[in-house]
Amino acid sequence: MNGVKTYVKSLEVSYGLISDYIKNISKNQVILEIGSLNANDAILLNKYYNRRVYAFEALPKNVKKCYESIKNSNSDVVIIDKAVTEKHNSQITFYEAIGYEGSGSIYASTKNVLE
Repeated sequence: MNGVKTYVKSLEVSYGLISDYIKNISKNQVILEIGSLNANDAILLNKYYNRRVYAFEALPKNVKKCYESIKNSNSDVVIIDKAVTEKHNSQITFYEAIGYEGSGSIYASTKNVLE
């Protein structure tokens, strides 16, 4: 149980910059988590701020992790297996990042981009 309390405290610190904003928006507004990885943050955001969370994740293996995470979480999280880009109604190729477990990119090789 101590680990859970520590993690929630970490969440409070991590999301402190957005806390006042989220608490003051109306209850019918939502939170978007872009690049969810495993939906763990989406679940905590939902529980902590009592807002529906739309979790976007483009990598198929991460999408599977997201669904596994929310399966028994009793949370209001919606998984959307799409990438978020600046181009509306377009199709892009999304690549698994090289050497960055669980990360993805619109670039075929992230090695040169991230170094």
